[in-house]
Parts: sequence; C-alpha cells; structure tokens
Amino acid sequence: MLFCIATSAISQTYFSERYSYSSSQSLDFTNDILQVENGYIIPGAFTYMDSLAFNKLQLLEIDFFGNETGNKPIGVGNTAFSFNMSYHQGGFLENTNKTSYYGAGMKREYVSTGLGVKDNGMIYKFDKQLDTLWSVSFGDKVAPIDSNYSFKHLSVLANDELILVGSVVVEGSTSKALLIKTDSLGNELWRKYFYSGPLNQGINVIATPVGGFVLSVWKWVFGPQPVSTPFIIKTDSAGNEQWRKYFGGIWNDGPMYLANAPDSTIVGGYIYCDTMDYSDDYNRDAIVKLTLDGNLLWEKKYGATTYIKRNASINVSSEGKIILAGYNYNPFPRRVGYLLNVSLDGDSLWYREYEKVSGQYDANYLYAVIPTDDGGYAASGMVHTDYDQDIWVLK
Repeated sequence: MLFCIATSAISQTYFSERYSYSSSQSLDFTNDILQVENGYIIPGAFTYMDSLAFNKLQLLEIDFFGNETGNKPIGVGNTAFSFNMSYHQGGFLENTNKTSYYGAGMKREYVSTGLGVKDNGMIYKFDKQLDTLWSVSFGDKVAPIDSNYSFKHLSVLANDELILVGSVVVEGSTSKALLIKTDSLGNELWRKYFYSGPLNQGINVIATPVGGFVLSVWKWVFGPQPVSTPFIIKTDSAGNEQWRKYFGGIWNDGPMYLANAPDSTIVGGYIYCDTMDYSDDYNRDAIVKLTLDGNLLWEKKYGATTYIKRNASINVSSEGKIILAGYNYNPFPRRVGYLLNVSLDGDSLWYREYEKVSGQYDANYLYAVIPTDDGGYAASGMVHTDYDQDIWVLK
C-alpha cells in the first residue's frame, strides 16, 4: 500500500513501516501503541525459531515520521513474555506527567518440580528513555504451585494507582477473570475473581467517571463447535460486583473491548458470530453503547459476514468517534488489517483494509489503535511472511 508523506507543517504525516525488535531473524509481536511527547512507543516481545519458548520483552520508540529513535529490552530476564502489554488504552484517567509509563503482561518461568511452567502476572514501569524503573510479579508464592496468572490490560488511575485485569488458571483446568488494584509502586491493594462457566479470561478494564470499574470478561467452552460469550461487569471502587451484562449469540463470539466515551457512556466492540461450520466461524463487527448503570442504548453490527474475522482494540477520540482495529482473511489464506470508524450514535463513517505484505500466504495483523493529537489514528500489529515476523505501525 502506498502512503503519501505530508509536506506541510500543519498537515498529518502518514506512514506504514516494519520494525524489528532484535534482528531480521527474530519473530516480533506487539499488542499496543502509546503516543508520547516525541512520537510513539510500541511495547512487545520477540523470540527466535530455535527458542520459541523463550520470548524477550522489548520497547521500541519511533518519531512522528516513523523513524526509529529507541529500542531497549525490559529488564525482567530471558524467560518473560506477554500476551498484551497495555498502558491505558481505553482507560479514563491517564498518567498526566508523561515522564513514566506502565505495562502489564505475564512472566513465564520453567521450574524443575515436574510442573513444567509457572506463569506470573507482571507489571513494569519505564521512563522516557525506555529504561525499566521496576517490575513486580503476582502468582503463587508457596507450594503447591498449581495456578498460573497473566495480565491482559491495565488502566492508570489517580495518583498513578493501577487497575489490572487478566486471568488465573487453577490446576490447568478452571480459569477465572482476575481484577487487581495496586498502588503506584505495584503493591497489591485488593483482588477480586469473576466467573461464569468453566473457562473465563479478563480482557480489559476501564475506570468510570462515577467511580468504580467496568471490566470485560470472555467465557468459552471447548467442543467440536466451540462456544464463547463476551460479558461485562460493573464493580464499585472496592471491586464488588454491581451488575453484569451478556452479549452475542449462540456461536463463537469474540472478546469485548471497552472504552469510555466523552458523553459519560461506555462503548464496547466485539466480533459477532453469525454462523459456524464445525470450528470455522463467519462473523461481523459489533459495537454496543451503554449507560453507566448498565442500560443498553444501542447495539449495531457492521459489514457483510466474513470468514474468521477478529478485532482486538477499541478507542474513542475526544470528538466522540469510535475506532476499532482487527484483521480478516481477504482472500483466504492472506490476512489483512482493518480499521472501522463509527460515530457516537453508531453510524458507520468508514471502513478501510490495509496491508504491508501482499503475498498469497502473507499476514497483516492490526491489534491496537489510538487517536492521535493531530486528529488521525495510529495502529500497531505485525506482519508475517515466510518465517519472518516484524512489528507493523500504521499512521
């Protein structure tokens, strides 16, 4: 895809670039992007084909023109990696001093007790120079070590307190959504568990302007035709449940991603499954809008039914435009990234598909999108072709 470079100082600058955390032989991945004073930070991880079990965390910084300006590891050892390392995407309060930032994910350790692996939820803090200030982990401290922990998303609160959501898997069978609040140093203040059926995962969490939190949970059941359901839970400031709402149909619906809207409402985006053929699903984007007390204002679905479509991010601009990021097969087996933009009333504004690599078996994934200060959007993900996997940033 061809992008034009703006020549005027008051115009936006557009780019679509590939980056590597380590080398041309590394497999790189990311699930987030953060705008900072001089550009964007893309947190993620990388590994190598001969050591897929040992992923290393990394921070990449680029300027507003897409030029790489920094690239540093996160100092938590060689056996750490993360499914998602998020700053405050979709959150209500930001870290306003912009001198330090937070991420969350999972740290995996290989133990010699016959248990195989031990997964701990992890938080880390880094500064503008990409130097790691501290990291803390959460998990079983004493035997029996029978539970694995991971964090999926965090939001930064007042006084740099943190609210995190993820999951805990007990004895490799039952999983529950996990909600933890910490102070500004990562010390745990309280934790809560949420459950609906055998397998549950906390997806993301936002603070609300009336106090308390709203978290998204995804439940699923394995089988010849897997069934999954997104639902959201509102808690008070201590994490006690006040209400919950379920969404989707009877098939394999995707996780819901939540964000606050400027009119004091909540919006959520997920993949709605129209039908299934054994384990293959055919689906569309769905967006919901709710009041803070849980009343559904509207739910709308967008586009034609598409084979194995996935989304992974939602955000809302200060003007109230909702933006979703994801990917689909078009045509199979090639995958392309997409962005969907709708109004605060749910009216579709535009839908665009993007690709950086265009071979028959190449893959273009978009996993995160944020509004930018110049009125545009920045999205991040990865491209994959012939065992070469790189970070992809689209402006």
